[in-house]
Amino acid sequence: MRRFLTISVLSAVLVLCIGVLGADFSYAMHTVREVDTPIAQSIIRAKPASATRSRSATRTRTKTPARVTIRATFTKTRTVTRSRTRTATARIVKTATKTRSPSKTPSYTRTLAPTSIPTSTPTPTPTTIPTSTPTSTPTSTPTSTPTQTPTSTPTQTPTSTPTQTPTSTPTQTSTSTPTATPTPTIVSVRIAAGLSHSLAYRAGSWIGWGTNTYGQTTYPVSESPLVAIAAAQNHSLGLRADGTVIGWGDDDYGQISMPAIYNREIVEIKAGGLFAIAMDKNGNVIGWGDDEYGQISLPAGMCLAQGIAAGANHSLALCRDGTVIGWGDDSYGQVSVPPDLGSVQAVAAGANHSLALLSNGTVRSWGNAASGLATVPAGATAVVAISAGAAHSVALTASGTVVAWGSNSSGQTTIPTSAVGVVAISAGSNHTLAITSDGSIIAWGANGAGQSSIP
Repeated sequence: MRRFLTISVLSAVLVLCIGVLGADFSYAMHTVREVDTPIAQSIIRAKPASATRSRSATRTRTKTPARVTIRATFTKTRTVTRSRTRTATARIVKTATKTRSPSKTPSYTRTLAPTSIPTSTPTPTPTTIPTSTPTSTPTSTPTSTPTQTPTSTPTQTPTSTPTQTPTSTPTQTSTSTPTATPTPTIVSVRIAAGLSHSLAYRAGSWIGWGTNTYGQTTYPVSESPLVAIAAAQNHSLGLRADGTVIGWGDDDYGQISMPAIYNREIVEIKAGGLFAIAMDKNGNVIGWGDDEYGQISLPAGMCLAQGIAAGANHSLALCRDGTVIGWGDDSYGQVSVPPDLGSVQAVAAGANHSLALLSNGTVRSWGNAASGLATVPAGATAVVAISAGAAHSVALTASGTVVAWGSNSSGQTTIPTSAVGVVAISAGSNHTLAITSDGSIIAWGANGAGQSSIP
């Protein structure tokens, strides 16, 4: 009986334990299933066994933010890289800025004017402005070529305005070397032949004829009286008695627009192909217009001049010591002055050749030698004026006769019988002009545009 009771008690205890354990197991399983609920989490924290699982979950959540932190660090590293790239770009910009810095280029003043601008000009207007009736011969006033205005003999520079036709003969012209002329006077030019147009002074007024596409023959009558003219390709120039220059006709390259700062005290003007040059009373040479060949860029060490000439694309200057300087296009050697010229008293420039009148009255030619340009005729002696055309040359002797040589394709070197007592000459592109002692104008050569048909 006692054994039975003992077994019953043990059985009851065993059943009770099993029941308790079953309830705990069931409760624990329920807790695991509901671990994500707030209530379950609080129960787990109360039980030691469940607390271990809670800490394990906490570790898992702690690792996730750490990975986020690593990503953030990687992002910052990339940001720093972009910052360095921008810094390099800034350096490139600075380098580009230095590259854009312009190099030194010839200034407008150096291109158009000699290195020394006259500073001693006590009287703004040249003292030799002609105001009286002409009494001197105009034989020293050779005219310009079609693409250039040949230089006249500066030994005798008329000081009177061309209001009347001179009556003196060219034999009165001095042939001495004009190297001792410290302050040149205005060179009076009353006739000029251009490419296919002509200009002249007749019966107290200026006239023009031939091609007038750009208005190159339309003299601005509103201007004050002129004392000299020059004609070139499609433009014309005029020199006023007050020493200032005006222009009319084509101005695509600024060839008729002399810089105002230098437009004073001018005593001689010449018109080239698409450019122009001038000389002031102090011997300074100024150029303006086209400079493709450097025809207006004065050479280093430019001398003070007493005479100038302009060709198609080159220029010449007669220095006061009687030597000659050339600059611009030299494709035919037209600016390579012969070293044995000797004393020169006048220069002239053609399309691609140059002339020099020596103090002994003879003529030298250099540059283009085609069509006999380099062969000066034997009759060219006692010469007082010279002029050069596109491919022909003309000389005026002291007796008033004209000598011509070179191309005669248009009859430009065939002197008419009426050309006697000539006092001024001008060679155009393919035609020639002359003025006789009685004021008559003579023209011969090309006449396709009426440039030889005197109105």
